[in-house]
Amino acid sequence: MLDILLFIPQGNCYLWKPSLVGLHLISDALISIAYYSISFTMFSFVLLHKNVPFGPIFLLFAVFIVFCGITHLISIWTLWHPNYWLSGIIKALTARISVYTALQFITEYKQAEINLRESEQRYTTLLAVVPVGIFCTDAVGNCNYVNDRYCQIAGLTSEAAMGEGWQQKLHPDDHDKIVAEWSQSIQKNCPFQLEYRFQHPDGTVIWVYGQFVSEWDTNGQMIGYVGTITDISAQKQAEAERQLAEKFRLELKLLEELFDTALAGYWDWDLPNYQEYLSPGFKRMFGYEDDELPNSPDTWQKLIFSEDLPLVLDCFDGHIRSRGEIPFYNEVRYRHKNGSTVWVLCSGQVIEWNAAGEPIRMIGFHIDISDHKRAEEKRRYPAAFVSKLSDVESEAAETHTWIEIALRCNYLSTEEASYLDSRCEEVLGQIIAMINHPEKWTIRANSSISRS
Repeated sequence: MLDILLFIPQGNCYLWKPSLVGLHLISDALISIAYYSISFTMFSFVLLHKNVPFGPIFLLFAVFIVFCGITHLISIWTLWHPNYWLSGIIKALTARISVYTALQFITEYKQAEINLRESEQRYTTLLAVVPVGIFCTDAVGNCNYVNDRYCQIAGLTSEAAMGEGWQQKLHPDDHDKIVAEWSQSIQKNCPFQLEYRFQHPDGTVIWVYGQFVSEWDTNGQMIGYVGTITDISAQKQAEAERQLAEKFRLELKLLEELFDTALAGYWDWDLPNYQEYLSPGFKRMFGYEDDELPNSPDTWQKLIFSEDLPLVLDCFDGHIRSRGEIPFYNEVRYRHKNGSTVWVLCSGQVIEWNAAGEPIRMIGFHIDISDHKRAEEKRRYPAAFVSKLSDVESEAAETHTWIEIALRCNYLSTEEASYLDSRCEEVLGQIIAMINHPEKWTIRANSSISRS
């Protein structure tokens, strides 16, 4: 306080002229208000954006500006109160903060330069190793940059790709379309997205997915385009293989349906794994739906007549031992779901063997021959009848007892034999006629004989 008495207020230096004092007063007040507004804004910005770059520098600047505002307030105070030591202390603190802030700023600036160089190096490295081709063009679409991957995909050098040079490696079938789409996108300033092909000098064709978007500067002016090309040859190959596999699957399904219709049922036996595919027609042959019977060798072995199974297995063993020279062919009986008998012609062939000569895969088919078997039985019936008549003729020639022979063969009842006893010659003539022309006679259920 004693020091204050030794000094005179700052206003004395201005001769207490109201206009001059007012000028300094208003100026310092406005500067202080501006400083505090700036510092408050900076504090708020850093607090709201915690990840903002150089956040500590912003805070130091805010503190520095606060002290600058205080120095101007002290200047107003010293107009009437000569507290120059206080004013000096405030200025010293402000100077210290300002110097510290400047040093921190220089340090951060140098570190930022280092980070920038490292970032640029990292960016350059990424451009070199990124799996997509990157290109840049000017505002009219002339190429002015490509990375190494672009050159690898397109099959040209970076110098050759400049301007419109990249177009020379487009596949001939895609060239006109791509150039037209490219030009249209440039004219309308709209994104470009398309699949197309490059053709290398050795004839290799590379499928790519190309795209670009416009690039703008800070003033909102369009300065060019940035885009990428991605090698999708593997995807295209996989898609082609998938389509081929789908086509093969459809053809196989059609063939399967054809087999199932033409052959009634077929089977495909994976012998090492003891698994066997049985077609739906195979199962329908025995009265079952596809989901009622499992695809297994045990299925048909349970359906086949037990008396016929050893014959099939013996035939299978012979086919294997002869490495397919002995055919696998059988006519066997299966049990239908309703209990009836189904005669089946079963044929197959081993189509794949391993290095040790063991069977791996065997395919075959089943055909229902029940109707054929029934017709065969009918054909055998009159033949057996003729055979018996031949025996009768032989015995009749020896014994001359035609009626007894006919009675013994059950061709005549006892009553009929008694009745025909008196007409033996006539019966003998009928029997001989039967032997010579059996197709003209039929046997009735009651064993009586009548002419057809």
